Amino acid sequence: MNKTWGDFNNIWVIDYEFNGSDRGNNQNPICYAGKNLITNEIVTHWIDGTETSSLYSTDDDTLIVAFFSSAEMGCHIPLDFKIPLYIFDLYTEFRNLTNGLKLGVKDDLI
Repeated sequence: MNKTWGDFNNIWVIDYEFNGSDRGNNQNPICYAGKNLITNEIVTHWIDGTETSSLYSTDDDTLIVAFFSSAEMGCHIPLDFKIPLYIFDLYTEFRNLTNGLKLGVKDDLI
């Protein structure tokens, strides 16, 4: 079923910080932050190993917004957080708009 922005009770913009793991390809989440665009609620959390669920909703009435969301969902996996049903990936949209264009910016940190 297709939904529009107005169909969601929560729209969370989230971002995780993480580093690589020496146990293969698993990410090691360090912290996350999120803002609910409907309620203006803000959450920030340092990962301490006692988490049982995220501080933001991931139910079927929630849209998660992230830039390169596979990284955020890659943090959900080792934390055993529910993977949301609805995800809006801004990276995908950015690439859709810019593929084939010379942007004049570098895509690395150096």
